[in-house]
Amino acid sequence: MSNTAIVEQFVKALGAGDAETGLPLLAPNVQVSEPAGLPMGGEYDGLEAFLGFFAQVADTYDVKIHDVNVIDGGDIAIALIDLTWTSLATTKKLDTQFVEIYTTDEDKITSISVFPKDTRALYELTLPTQ
Repeated sequence: MSNTAIVEQFVKALGAGDAETGLPLLAPNVQVSEPAGLPMGGEYDGLEAFLGFFAQVADTYDVKIHDVNVIDGGDIAIALIDLTWTSLATTKKLDTQFVEIYTTDEDKITSISVFPKDTRALYELTLPTQ
């Protein structure tokens, strides 16, 4: 399977709440990098760390993916994602875009680097309204 097909299947599966399809596409030693300024930002090393991160996201936000465009970058795949984040605590919504850079090896995702269009707006989504 091509790197773009793997990434597209992964993003669409997780976006649809289908972890059974998406999670087996991750390598056991997957490296995930989220912006440090976000509530769950940081570096996640390995599948168990990713699962902990993913559970935190699910406990904090409802995420709806509207469109995914995956571009073949040779050794990497770049996902352009249009999505809506809704804070479960505040019910505030944010329509935004993410760029995610993926590396794959032997039909498994080995790394994901995440770049939200507006990290500040995503961070403020969980803050109580003043």
